[in-house]
Amino acid sequence: MRLAAGLVLGATASAAPEETTFLSGGKSIGVEVFRPDSTGRAPALVVLHGASGPLLGNHYIRQLGAGFAAEGYATFLIRYFDRTGTGYAGDATIRRHYATWSDTIDDAVGFVIADRQVDRERVGVLGYSLGGYLAVTQGARDPRVSAVIEIAGGLDELSRRRAKRMPPTLILHGERDTRVPVSEARELAEWLREQKTAHEMHLYPDEGHLLSVPAALDALARGHAFLRKHLR
Repeated sequence: MRLAAGLVLGATASAAPEETTFLSGGKSIGVEVFRPDSTGRAPALVVLHGASGPLLGNHYIRQLGAGFAAEGYATFLIRYFDRTGTGYAGDATIRRHYATWSDTIDDAVGFVIADRQVDRERVGVLGYSLGGYLAVTQGARDPRVSAVIEIAGGLDELSRRRAKRMPPTLILHGERDTRVPVSEARELAEWLREQKTAHEMHLYPDEGHLLSVPAALDALARGHAFLRKHLR
């Protein structure tokens, strides 16, 4: 699927990502970096894959990274499963490793803001499914994060416990999602209202957990508009 196609409005980005690593908990964590073809420091986007990992069912995540880089963002796809040696995460694995992955993502933000091309005052986190939950968790704990986009995710108990603040948040969810029910999106929106956090929510009436190509392109366009408002 060419999910990034709808976001490329004239800017360009390098076709192939850079491969690099950082250390978290003594483990080497892989990162794919998509850089914009621009000079100076750029806003950054930390991208978090879902439970099938970046090497299995989340291949389109790379296209998403390239698409946002084409719009001027330095985009970092974090292989946070490397911390626990995970390939695919079922519910039991998620419960066991969620806090560890969250700490890995916190280290990832530190790695990102140290990058030579990143404006450390303009950092967003985008996550899909499990990555959406983790994106919310990171936003709740980390004042370095200025915006969160979560797709097909929700609010977990770790976020509730850690929450000291929340940056502006965009919620995108299919109403026919049977993996993560749409009630999770509504619960997150209610919590954000309680936190007095600026947020937007768009629900797709005929979409499930994996958005169709037209819905995904719409979601990415909404994400770009949201980041343009909060990271520019």
